Amino acid sequence: MLSTDNLKAEVMDLITELFCEGRKLSADITFQVKERTSSMLLSSVEPIAAQQTFAFDHEEFKNFFLGEALGRICSKANPSQKMELLALLRKGTLPGQAVDAAVSVIRKTKPPCCEKTAAFLQEVASLDGPTSLYT
Repeated sequence: MLSTDNLKAEVMDLITELFCEGRKLSADITFQVKERTSSMLLSSVEPIAAQQTFAFDHEEFKNFFLGEALGRICSKANPSQKMELLALLRKGTLPGQAVDAAVSVIRKTKPPCCEKTAAFLQEVASLDGPTSLYT
C-alpha cells in the first residue's frame, strides 16, 4: 500500500543525485551513495502496480530524519515554506525523537536563531484555524 511514509524509487534516485551534486561528489561516489541508501537505510516495500517504493526500516531513522528536515526548515524560516510546514504538522503529533532532532539542528545554527525560529513557528501556527474540543 502506498502511503505518505513511502517514496517511489525515482524520487529516491532524484533526492540522492541532488544530495551528491550539492556536495560535488564524483560519479563513482554518487553510485555508492545510491546503492547504500537503498540497501542500508531503507527497505524495499512490495511493488504496487510494478512500481518499487521505499520506506524506512526503523521508526527511529524516520523520526531522526524527519526532525532534521523540520529543524532545517525552521532555522531558515523561509516564508515560502510556511504552508508546507503547516501541512506536515497537521498530519499528526510529532514523535519526541523528531522534536529532539529538530531542536538540535536549530541550536547548531550559527548564530543560534531561537527567536527567529519561534516567530516563524508562530506565523505558521497563525495560518491554522482555531481548534475546539466541541466541534
